[in-house]
Amino acid sequence: MPDQILKHSRATLKTPSNEQAYSYFENLAEFISEAIPGIDLPIVKIVYSLNKDCETFKYKGQDYIIYDQYLGQAFNKFNRLIFHEDQEEAEAYLCKLLGEQYYLINDHESCLSHMIFHHLNKKAKAYDLPQEFILKKTQLILVQESFVFLHEVTHNIIAQKPNLTQRTKTFLESHDMAKLIMSTVKKELENSPSIGYVNHFIEELTCDIIAFENVFRYYIQNDFFSKKNIVDGIILAFLYLRTLMDIRDKATGEYHTSNNVFRLFSKLRYNLVRHYFESNELVLMDKELSTTIVKSYELWEEKIDVPVVVFLTDELRVKLKKNLQRRDTDFNVVDMAKELVGI
Repeated sequence: MPDQILKHSRATLKTPSNEQAYSYFENLAEFISEAIPGIDLPIVKIVYSLNKDCETFKYKGQDYIIYDQYLGQAFNKFNRLIFHEDQEEAEAYLCKLLGEQYYLINDHESCLSHMIFHHLNKKAKAYDLPQEFILKKTQLILVQESFVFLHEVTHNIIAQKPNLTQRTKTFLESHDMAKLIMSTVKKELENSPSIGYVNHFIEELTCDIIAFENVFRYYIQNDFFSKKNIVDGIILAFLYLRTLMDIRDKATGEYHTSNNVFRLFSKLRYNLVRHYFESNELVLMDKELSTTIVKSYELWEEKIDVPVVVFLTDELRVKLKKNLQRRDTDFNVVDMAKELVGI
């Protein structure tokens, strides 16, 4: 059964997932099936795990989309960090995320030391938010979770309609900046055994583009949503996914490896999507929206990305582990780690 496979492949949290909160995914799936007729839609499964992954999954011929509720919660917190909360709160939360990644690779001592740091240094409360920010936050998280969900749905659609990647190839061959970026992609792979990754890169970008367009069309018809928050939400979702990837690499020690093409390609995809935004008649990108994107990138870089680089270091990990080892308290490290991550 798919549920049993998921149970054993993910670090499921104690609190059950709130499937009802994602009932609107059905409306999004119907919306994209009308835009791209003649497709079979996957079954959606909602999980709640430390993994924070949304992915496609096939079992006995049936396609599934696995959406992780904890990914949405991480996005929600990131939104609060860059638009409302202070730098110390950002560092505390990033320690929490890194601690969870250490748990996933069974480094329980590093997990526990980072989780304790978070517990001792977090200050923000979810209810301590200004009213004007609550509206923006609500719009951003709905757009962001919708974008991630439709990105994965599009992988399933491309498997049925592979010609959909042609539109991306046309963009890459006709847009000057896109051509320059793709030359970097091909140069990185010219001596690599993974030369087929170019096709994978194009499929990922196609999923980005189709998800962007359909999320935009879906929410712009609702007067409740502003064009600014829709575009901002999608851009930030991209950046938050990059942060989560970097934190995974920090935990596994792969962050500084020169051959980490996955991190490079995530940055190049972000730049390509930005250029696609700015040249897309659907959005009619104006100066104000372009400025918004730049400002949001700068906020993300200052509040989230820079601390990942300069705060979450090996030196910090060693220091926190030493602090943990100095404690006289008699406890089981694994049990305590489980308790603090919520397993």
